[in-house]
Amino acid sequence: MKGKINEKGMLCIERTGVMIEMSCPGSDGCECMHFCPHFGEPDTSSLMNRVEGLHITQLQICQNRTLLFTEFTDERKKNLASDSE
Repeated sequence: MKGKINEKGMLCIERTGVMIEMSCPGSDGCECMHFCPHFGEPDTSSLMNRVEGLHITQLQICQNRTLLFTEFTDERKKNLASDSE
């Protein structure tokens, strides 16, 4: 699965070749965003990556769910770097 956290901090997942901003699975109409206390940081240090040699990014979200991405980009870093210049 391909995904990203866009420059606004919203989780986007690729659906039929297009990145779609995701809604929160735990509430009606709210976006799935990094300001939520249940939204984890992207993690590439998993045991699965070290043992199997895979390149998987894990992201914890609400309701104790973990999403697994084969391709993942965090655009918040780019945005923060350009804001500090």
